[in-house]
Amino acid sequence: MAQAMTLASRGATLRAAVTGAARFDSRASFERSAFAGRSRRRVVTNAFFGKKDDGEKKRIGDLVNTKIEENSVIVWSKSYCPFCVKAKKALDALEVPYEAIEIDRINEERLIQDALQDLSKQRTVPNVFVDGKHVGGCDDTLAEIASGKLQERLKSAGVSFKEA
Repeated sequence: MAQAMTLASRGATLRAAVTGAARFDSRASFERSAFAGRSRRRVVTNAFFGKKDDGEKKRIGDLVNTKIEENSVIVWSKSYCPFCVKAKKALDALEVPYEAIEIDRINEERLIQDALQDLSKQRTVPNVFVDGKHVGGCDDTLAEIASGKLQERLKSAGVSFKEA
């Protein structure tokens, strides 16, 4: 028996006749719909706009390198990430001046993460750099603070901070 189901999808309303236990996901296409009768996969943005060319990837990589070189301490972050918040709070507790770049608010988020992965072998955030050298993520940053290694890095980079 088909049922009418109303779903909100990015502000628009979608009406679909579905059978049985059809499931809908807000980001992915629906599974086992009455329209297709089979599973569908989420459509990737690149399928509509084409792949980013190597020139764009190189440009973003160069910008990431420039930002890392320009700032003694830089944190590549996402605004909603609890690990990013934790790492930034730890740096704030030491009163370390740092640049935080919230990549989830930038259109080239994926390209930035690709560039960071090429540089640091780490795709996840936070991605912390001190004096152009990769520290790591949240756990690595907290471990270096606890061991005193981060403070040594900050001193050698000439960055002022609050000593405990």
